[in-house]
Amino acid sequence: MAKNNNTKKAKESNRGSSTNTNSLLARFGKHLVAYFVLIAATMLYLKPVAFDGMSLQQHDNVQAVYQQKEINDYQEKQGSVIRWTNHMFGGMPTAMMRSNNYNYAGTYVGKAITVFTQKSELRTLFLIMICGYIGLVLVGVNWVLSLCLSIMLGFFTANTLYIAAGHTGKMDVLAITPVIVGAFIYAYRKNMLLGTTFFTIGISYSIMRNHVQMTYYTYFALGIIGLLFLIDAIKKQQIPHFGKFALSMLVGTLLGIASNLGSLWAIYEYGQASTRGKSELTVKKEAPVADPRNKAEKPNASSGLPYDYVFGLSMEKMEVASLMFPNFHGGTQGKSFYSDPKSETYAAFNNPAIQQELIAAARKNGIKDPNQFMNQLINQYTRQYRGSQTMSGGPIYYGVVTCLLLFLALLLLRGAVKWAFISTFAFFILLAWGKHFAAFNDLMYYYFPLYSKFRDTKMTLLVAQPIVILAIGLGLMKLVRFNAEEYANTWSAKVLPKIKQTVSKEGYVLLAGLIGLGICVLAYLYLSMGAISAPTDAGLAMISPKLVAALEADRAALAKADVLRAIGFILVTTGVLYAYTKEKLSIEIAGIVVALIAVIDLGMINSDYLNKNSYTAKNYQVASKEQVLQKSDRDILKDKSIYKVVDYSRGAPSQTAATSGIHKSLGGYSAAKPLLYQEFWNYYQLDNGNVALKQHSNLMNMMNVKYIIVSPDRFMDNPTALGNVWFVQNIQQVKNADAELAALDDLNPTLNAVVQEKYADYVKGLETDYQAGDKISLKSYHPDTMVYQSETAKDRFAVFSEMYYPKGWNVYIDGEKVAPFIKTNYILRGLKIPAGKHEIKMIYEPKSVFLGAKIGLIANCMILLLFLGAIYSIRVKKDDKIAKN
Repeated sequence: MAKNNNTKKAKESNRGSSTNTNSLLARFGKHLVAYFVLIAATMLYLKPVAFDGMSLQQHDNVQAVYQQKEINDYQEKQGSVIRWTNHMFGGMPTAMMRSNNYNYAGTYVGKAITVFTQKSELRTLFLIMICGYIGLVLVGVNWVLSLCLSIMLGFFTANTLYIAAGHTGKMDVLAITPVIVGAFIYAYRKNMLLGTTFFTIGISYSIMRNHVQMTYYTYFALGIIGLLFLIDAIKKQQIPHFGKFALSMLVGTLLGIASNLGSLWAIYEYGQASTRGKSELTVKKEAPVADPRNKAEKPNASSGLPYDYVFGLSMEKMEVASLMFPNFHGGTQGKSFYSDPKSETYAAFNNPAIQQELIAAARKNGIKDPNQFMNQLINQYTRQYRGSQTMSGGPIYYGVVTCLLLFLALLLLRGAVKWAFISTFAFFILLAWGKHFAAFNDLMYYYFPLYSKFRDTKMTLLVAQPIVILAIGLGLMKLVRFNAEEYANTWSAKVLPKIKQTVSKEGYVLLAGLIGLGICVLAYLYLSMGAISAPTDAGLAMISPKLVAALEADRAALAKADVLRAIGFILVTTGVLYAYTKEKLSIEIAGIVVALIAVIDLGMINSDYLNKNSYTAKNYQVASKEQVLQKSDRDILKDKSIYKVVDYSRGAPSQTAATSGIHKSLGGYSAAKPLLYQEFWNYYQLDNGNVALKQHSNLMNMMNVKYIIVSPDRFMDNPTALGNVWFVQNIQQVKNADAELAALDDLNPTLNAVVQEKYADYVKGLETDYQAGDKISLKSYHPDTMVYQSETAKDRFAVFSEMYYPKGWNVYIDGEKVAPFIKTNYILRGLKIPAGKHEIKMIYEPKSVFLGAKIGLIANCMILLLFLGAIYSIRVKKDDKIAKN
């Protein structure tokens, strides 16, 4: 009998084990299917990259590799990342380019997820899709719908634009956003421990990818959603639950920050010394040319970027319509109406009467060649984009199908989540308007912490992309689980009878469709009722009003075509969803069909920006390594000494990193340049080669500019460059930074130096005439460790042609740490050298990197423990459930 019982128990145990295995396969097998479907979608969309060995050109990634030339060279030599480089802007920390902090959580999670898509373009697009899928699953969306919506997310036009441009860091941060937001919602609504785990890993990865602006905007969304959750908790008397949730999110945030502290701390330090920090100058900072329609220039914030630089890419209020109608504001500056022979603009420019007007205008402006004048007008005035942004490579287009689904979702969602999404979208639109909604955004710029540190506020609409998809996913699940009683007292329930519909699935689908069609009608009427003007039209109207009329006609026609096209997609999509509500299609089939329609919609627009001309045979890494050396580069590289180069052959030195990929350059390419460099460079107009060479050779000398490249085949040798270090006889003391900068104009740096009065005690007694036998020179060069040898009869003051940076540099004389160097000649270093023979070492050993990396390692271990704890918790709950059954 006992034997039979044991046999029975064994069989039951085996059946239970088999059931558990089958359940596990059913639970995770579908996600594995989704994973490989998303890989296939990624590869099909970027087919030339996946199958033909091609690559997108990715200009910004090429620039990034140029920036990291010295970093890569030393990493190959010594196996570690240098902390300072002299190949960019004369010298700067590497924190903005390459991290010394190893984030195990973020790195390994990222590598594991994208293991089959290691090419940069494929990896980024796949990461956008798979993270969208994870976020949707976290908020409880059907796996098939999650798969469909994540593919739609990947096809959003802005993703194509920024991946093609090589904005990899930005897109990686954007990619992880749905995981962060999804985990945030999941932690509040379902499983706090597991949600916190996903949230922490997501935040850690987001910060690791080093695009602080996008992470910063993500926290705007989290703050708004969290505020609505708090209101919900107060209403439901669940304050203790919200308190635990808020504490969990705070812990996750702190762990995410701490796991990246080795880089984040160094970036923060650099930020204070960059163009995003506070200037010592009391004069007004220089800024890009303001929008001519501005009636008055706005003052700049006390720290951060100039006002016009922050808001130069603001969207006009009606430009938000581009989310649904891609060419509502023309789309891109890269296309001209004149290039279409069927356009009104082309016909106008080729109209004999108008050509006579142009000939007369050319003569009036002193231009002899009328064809040259006409080409200037075509280039300046006929661009399709008609907004006020200083540049536009294409629209932030979500897709008309996506917008329709969003309308439906917002009709169906209820409670805190609905208003959290609505509030987030509204807030992000307000920020995207920038200077066009100054009453609000000026307050943000002047008073909200860190807001003035970032430019291009319409990036909020990129962060909104995955949040839109999450809202749609939750809305569709409300459609699947539709309960008419939930909507009994809503405004939509009152509207539905007016369109002869009941409170039902089909009623809401038709209402969403009517809203979409109504917006189309309003947009069409707007385009038909007034002139579709651009900020530049006033200048062209003075030459030929008929040309302006032709442009307005073409702009209206382009935008109207989008509206008519949108009507077609709305009707088809509404029809598919209506078929689902009538049980003609399952939700899975309907989801797949709608996703295909959305992909067609987005693909039609994306093909304008991603086509055969977008690809190249060499990826950005190969292209940058095979950088073509000009004859002047090859000749200069024969000199193996330590010097700097200014290059005017590749454009403005401060706007290109190409030279940094070859030489120790006084130029570079960065959105956050060293502040002292930028102020010095702009003040003396050193991007202008004629001004620099004819008026400011003394400045070139003190910066150790030994070679000036003037053309691909020609460079100028500067024999009066002062080298790496020299003694000066006279030290001029000035009151403040303004006086210090101005004093450089007529400075003889060979004999004299300029410092501020605050260093008076430091330089006291160091002014001395030349002494025979006094000498100082560079003994050995390493970006992080500069070693000098000196010999003097008296204490002397030495000027070093290295860029001054206030944090992290320590000075050792004969192995003993001494007071750090002081700011000299506005951008250089000055140091008191004691009498006698000495070895001087300048070592860049920032606490932010060394201590930050140790703290980061501890935080990574804590994240791992959190992950293991979440798994253990799931396992315990599962065992308890089995035991109860």
